[in-house]
Amino acid sequence: MVNIIVKSDVKKLILDIGRVTQQEKRELEIDLLATIKRRSPVRSGAFKRSWNKNSTKTGAVISNAKPYGPKLEDGPGRSPQAPLGVVGPSITEVIKRRQTTRRTIK
Repeated sequence: MVNIIVKSDVKKLILDIGRVTQQEKRELEIDLLATIKRRSPVRSGAFKRSWNKNSTKTGAVISNAKPYGPKLEDGPGRSPQAPLGVVGPSITEVIKRRQTTRRTIK
């Protein structure tokens, strides 16, 4: 008969999981913001430069204060450079990329 005893430091395991979760959240926020900026249509560049990320206790808020942002996103007034809007396609792109990309835990 073989007995295997597994001992683990539960507190350390919980801290490690929390650290990895926070790291993943930060990377997701950075990836989404960069994708939104890259997909933003450019006439003068003001809209693209106006994207902003503010961290909160539970996540982050990515916003753009330009008053014409809703028209570019939802129409009418969408740009030929972003005929489907900016945010929705960016979210879809990031989800697909992150589902197919193997990440290593540091």
